[in-house]
Amino acid sequence: MIFDYCHTTGSPARTCTYDEFNHLVDLPQTAELVAACRAGDKGAKQRLPVFCFHAHFPGGRRRSAGAEPSGLVMADFDHLSPEELEMFKSRATSEEFRAEVADTVMLVHVTPSGRGLRVVFKATRRTPFADCRSIGDFQRRFAQLLGGTERLDGVTTDLARCSFCPSRADIVFLDKRLFTDGPEVTAFAHEGAPAPAPAPAPAPSSGAPQLTMDSAVQQDFRGVPLDEIFRMYFAMTGGLPAEGERNSRFYAAARDLRYICDFNPRTLAAHMPDVGLGVDEVFSVCQSACQSSRATQLPPAVADAVRAVRADSADEAAPEGGAAAVDTTALPRVFRDFAALFPPAFSDAVVLALLPVMGTLTTRLRARYLDGELHSPSFLTVITAEQASGKSFARRIVHTLLHRIEEEDAAQRAIEKSYREELRLKKNTKEQPEDPHVKVRLVPASISVAQLLRRLDNAKGEHLFSFAEELDTVIKSNRSGAWSEKNDIYRNAFDNATYGQDYLSDNSYSASLPVFYNMLFLGTPRQTERFFNNVENGLVSRCCFATLPDQFGAHMPVFRELSEGVKARLDKQIAQLMEASGEVNLAFVNDALSVWLENQRLQSLRDVDRARDIFRRRAAVIGFRAALTASPLYMLGRRVSRDILTHFACHVADLVLDGQLAFAGTGLNRIIERSARKERARSSAIFDNLPDEFSQSQLASAMNAAELKSPVRQLVYVWIREDLITRKEGEKFVYVKVKKNGTKNKKN
Repeated sequence: MIFDYCHTTGSPARTCTYDEFNHLVDLPQTAELVAACRAGDKGAKQRLPVFCFHAHFPGGRRRSAGAEPSGLVMADFDHLSPEELEMFKSRATSEEFRAEVADTVMLVHVTPSGRGLRVVFKATRRTPFADCRSIGDFQRRFAQLLGGTERLDGVTTDLARCSFCPSRADIVFLDKRLFTDGPEVTAFAHEGAPAPAPAPAPAPSSGAPQLTMDSAVQQDFRGVPLDEIFRMYFAMTGGLPAEGERNSRFYAAARDLRYICDFNPRTLAAHMPDVGLGVDEVFSVCQSACQSSRATQLPPAVADAVRAVRADSADEAAPEGGAAAVDTTALPRVFRDFAALFPPAFSDAVVLALLPVMGTLTTRLRARYLDGELHSPSFLTVITAEQASGKSFARRIVHTLLHRIEEEDAAQRAIEKSYREELRLKKNTKEQPEDPHVKVRLVPASISVAQLLRRLDNAKGEHLFSFAEELDTVIKSNRSGAWSEKNDIYRNAFDNATYGQDYLSDNSYSASLPVFYNMLFLGTPRQTERFFNNVENGLVSRCCFATLPDQFGAHMPVFRELSEGVKARLDKQIAQLMEASGEVNLAFVNDALSVWLENQRLQSLRDVDRARDIFRRRAAVIGFRAALTASPLYMLGRRVSRDILTHFACHVADLVLDGQLAFAGTGLNRIIERSARKERARSSAIFDNLPDEFSQSQLASAMNAAELKSPVRQLVYVWIREDLITRKEGEKFVYVKVKKNGTKNKKN
């Protein structure tokens, strides 16, 4: 059975093997995060790896569309008392029960919260599951047999549902067939599809908790699954209610969502998400909501959610959509709004295209990264695609979000024009007009270095922005003369490092100042290769690369329009972003990125991929800054807001790393390997020329003569590890070559 795992909920999905599973559950940080979760750290769980037991995702994106069912089903039993947890563990792992469920139990583990049990079992058409069709059918039947229907989490029925990784100590039962057996069931019916009536629930065995619940509730609204509508509704209204606001927001949500549940409290309660309330309390809230006064029309937020789910479904079914894309409902506001306008396969490119635009809007925000330095929202994004393949989507993003800055620039340019006209008229007079030092922030990508420095100086630390619809324009402007090479400026812009020039002539502009400059460039594959013609100069690792799907033989991609309601909300949000200033505390994002970096470090070591190890560092920085741009849209004290930003930071880091590796990973690894071969050849020559017994100072002299850059201690460590030398007894810095077969050992 093939299923996937992700390093975090927003990371690409990868096939989970037996070895990979054991590696993840044995990681020290997994145990640490589980312990932190149980100690009350609400963000710890979100930093855990996740397993996707229900499916394999060939496109690498955890999305129900395009998922291949694994033939596995997971049943979650939540909010168990310590006594119930022990009873469920004992019952689920007993030989009697496993025989009763046709020997389908593959994995049993305690959930990271410590208050739940997850059972992963194999879907089969054998008794007692012969009449089960959907994932929900299998879960409910399994819960009936276990005797725990009331504690069953009823919303884990979609293929993309993930399961947080347990620590080794929490695994109660593991059958290796989980990784070797083929699936018996390779397709499931939709949760709302008609199915044979379930068989009566068997009486639970003695010792099992006596819990029952009626599962025959409404599953869709006008053909749209209720679970999807509920999920979309909460994603579009700020996420799940956090502790402290459950009595208000949870009740308000119940009052909205009752309209699509036929005002039935049992249906409403069955689909409301788990926010830490007990079953009885949830039902009481839903009952109260359904009995309160009502209007005649569907609430706007619910209507928007229904439309969004339908739109997503239409996109997923479109054959020209290409590879599966990110679930846009998990994106922060603004990013989600624009991702919904374009085909799903464009979603990653939309997110990366938005970064320099959002960074320009939030130019006055700062946050302290893992390195202890204050970072600004600085980005360079390049969107690559063949001609006439849909790159123009970026133009709509730029003009929609930056229209206020465009208007401000137009007024400033008018002042500048008047000044120049007055300067021309008074050219030979004694009294000269005073330079107004206008602030113009949207500048052409072909801008000269002198004019760029002038604009940067007048902007006083606010980001300039350049948008080039053809990367060729940028290439030509960079090569127009010796003084117009801007690669150094582009690199400095990422770090806001200082750039300057100093001329005697008054006709040029002399200044030395930090560079705050965001850029969004579009180009063909050939143009991108010409622009980044040196993968070692540092610009590649500072860039976000996105490639649109191949449009060969495809229909023209369809771009939707923003609704009037979304436009009105965007105007308010643009003002909110532009007004935001000061330092934001994103320590919780740093925590998540620390785990992300460690996972990528381990992946680099496993794959011996030096390019990944290099690129991961700046990819994490870009993910951090992405979260910074979205932070003004959320109240950061709330758990859900933190979760959204944390997931987004890791997701962007994944996108950036994948793009950099795809564009330059192979080339950079080849260069590094060539350099490593030269180093190995030099070290071999040094080894052969050293006497059988030598000191560390002799080795250092030999390395200096051979111009070998490796540290002395590193070379000593390698030679000892390869059993080429050993330390001389009683001497700390004297070494003896190891003799083999009576001859002097030579380094290969």
